[in-house]
Amino acid sequence: PGATGYRLYYSQSPIRAASPGASPGVTKLELSTGRAPTVSNPLTVYELTNEKRYYFRVTAIDADKSVESAPSSQDSALPSKYPGLRTIERQ
Repeated sequence: PGATGYRLYYSQSPIRAASPGASPGVTKLELSTGRAPTVSNPLTVYELTNEKRYYFRVTAIDADKSVESAPSSQDSALPSKYPGLRTIERQ
């Protein structure tokens, strides 16, 4: 049936759309919340380095994690050491 979880892929290098998990240096987070991160349901990724650009893609997965959707468009963010100052760019 429908998606029951999500995978967040992130890296300091652009992530290939064809198979995001196979891109070098990619970290994968499993989100079993059943809801994708959104503006009203945000996800915070910790342990990122300030002033280093990160690239992100999200996929949906089914309950047994055997079916994964096509990845989202790629977004990037540049964490800042100054609270409240964010730079997020859609690519």
